[in-house]
Amino acid sequence: IHLNSDDSFFDNNVLQKAYNFLIANDKLDWIYGKICVINESGKSLGTFSNKSIFQNNSLSAVGKYILKFINYIPHQAVFIKKTVFNRYGYFDESLSSKMDPDMWLRIKDNTQWSYFGCIVSHYMVRKGAMSSSKKNILVNKANLAIVQKRHLNRLEYIIAILSNLLYKIKNRDFIK
Repeated sequence: IHLNSDDSFFDNNVLQKAYNFLIANDKLDWIYGKICVINESGKSLGTFSNKSIFQNNSLSAVGKYILKFINYIPHQAVFIKKTVFNRYGYFDESLSSKMDPDMWLRIKDNTQWSYFGCIVSHYMVRKGAMSSSKKNILVNKANLAIVQKRHLNRLEYIIAILSNLLYKIKNRDFIK
């Protein structure tokens, strides 16, 4: 598991729950759960991901395909075997963000993985954070484009660009 300096396990039982799940599912190479998003004062803002489409389907073709467009796997909730890193490499540190979706897309088709129905960690959003601050939006978008170019075919890449544009228009982000 990879926790950032301002993240923490959700409770004292997380590791035992993950251990029990992995013992019962010993063929899995990696598992992912949910995160509890908190603000700087520790107040819960909700959990990610709550959508059932992102749970229990990671081994299906649909789950693997959706992952190309939506990173529904929070790295703070992933337990991954060292053998996966030994075989497929580590997170690409040349990227300052979006390293986790790059890794998931690199390994998703060649490993066994599943949703683990547990809140694994607290994820803090705060001003100045790499993934959640407004000042890093352009860097994050550039890194996402690099990841998409690596893992999407041309048609999928065009669809991703168009869907992002439609989202901006719908939410009027393009004016800002």
